[in-house]
This record gives sequence, structure tokens and C-alpha cells, in this order.
Amino acid sequence: MKNIKKFVLLALSLCITLFATSCSEDEMSQASFNSLNMLDENHGKTLLGETGVYINGSMNFRSDSWQVIDLGISSSFPSKTMPNLDNLSSEISVLPNHRYACCNTENVLTFPSHKNAYEIGCKYYQFVVSSFLEKETGKVGAVVEYTSSLSDEKELPQKDTNIGNLFGLDEQLSFDALGAEEYCFFEKSEDFAISLSNGHLKVALRKSPNELYGPYGTYSIYLRKGNVYTKVTFDVDL
Repeated sequence: MKNIKKFVLLALSLCITLFATSCSEDEMSQASFNSLNMLDENHGKTLLGETGVYINGSMNFRSDSWQVIDLGISSSFPSKTMPNLDNLSSEISVLPNHRYACCNTENVLTFPSHKNAYEIGCKYYQFVVSSFLEKETGKVGAVVEYTSSLSDEKELPQKDTNIGNLFGLDEQLSFDALGAEEYCFFEKSEDFAISLSNGHLKVALRKSPNELYGPYGTYSIYLRKGNVYTKVTFDVDL
């Protein structure tokens, strides 16, 4: 009987060890990154992932379609949250031990507060410069460790959520925008009364619907929380 108990305890211990090892390996794989020898444009012009980011002859990161931000020297790589994007640039110095992030320019939106935010569900890259690549003639590139992620924010509505329909001046849409801090609206603001207070979005008409002259159709409102944003829509019907 004692031998049976010992066997059961040993089996349980082994299962726990295997489970812990499995979890540890999963966590490591989620935080994994790639190593890349980035040669500058004069020695091969290596591109970083899907970004089009390369190192030019002046030892700067450069891209025509993505923007890069220098996050300084940091031990937290990769970060689990979207970094501040207010100093994005199409060209920035390559510095050892500095952490960077890069975002697709098409998905960056500047809000009325002049704060940049990145669209949820879009890929962005984080990378750190381990060292320069050098030959007898001087620097020819850099060793970069990088990873990619999808931007996310649990306290924002799902992208393209429709918040309702407006038919006349006596109606108002009221929507819980969760953690939204700021909104952006690109259509004729004089046609609508829009407000965002304590995460609560309200939309009403200032002008009767008109199929020819508007307002009429589907409209979009962009909502920001921190460094990311989402888009919600509403419809104006006759």
C-alpha cells in the first residue's frame, strides 16, 4: 500500500513538473524575437521584416511607408503595450542598446490633441540594436533583435462597431465607448452634435437628413485611448 502511495505521489509530481515546463516554454515562445544582421544600403540594404525599414548610408533607420520612434535605452523588451508615438519619424539614428518601435504610416492617426495613435488590430514592430556591424572600412550596418505584434486595447469598442441610426433632429445616439479619451471626426462637423464625456459618446443631428446635400449615409468616428484608436460608425437615414 505504501509503495502504491509513493507511486501516485511520484506520478503527480512528474505531471506538475511537465505542466510547469510546458507553461514556461509557451511564455518564452510568446516573447521570442528574431535576430537580423541589417546591412546598410551601401552593403546590401537589408530590410526589417515587412516594414521596408533599412539603414541608409548615414547610419540612420529609414523608410518611406513606415515610421520609427526611438524609445531610448530600456530593459523591457519587448513591451506588452503600444509605446508613445508622438515623436515618430521617417528617419532616425541607429544607436546601440536603444529600443525602437515602427508603425505603418497608413494606420497612424493624429487626434485634435496632436497626439498620435495606432489603429487596433494592426501589426507593428519593436526592435533593439545589439551592436554595429563593422569591417575594416568602418560601420556597414547593425545587429538587430526584433519582434512583431498586433496593436490591441481591451478598453476600446471593437473596430467598425455600428452604434445606430439617426432619422431626424429629435433623435440622439448614446453609446458606451468604454475607456475612450478623445474622438476625431472628419466629416462636416456643423451637421452633427458630437460629444465624448467619461467614455460616453453622444451623437445627434443639427441638420435634417437630405439624400442630395446631406447629411445622409454612413459616417465614422475615431476613438482614442492612450496610444491606440478604434473606429465606430453610425448611419443617417431619410
